[in-house]
Amino acid sequence: EKQVMLGEMHEYQPLCRKCYLQEQLFSTPPVNKF
Repeated sequence: EKQVMLGEMHEYQPLCRKCYLQEQLFSTPPVNKF
């Protein structure tokens, strides 16, 4: 169960870059907009 809040995503180690980028897109306020 890897239910991590998007707010704490920056603290959580991203599984993969693509997955991390997709999570950022899903997050309401994009912390790092590439």
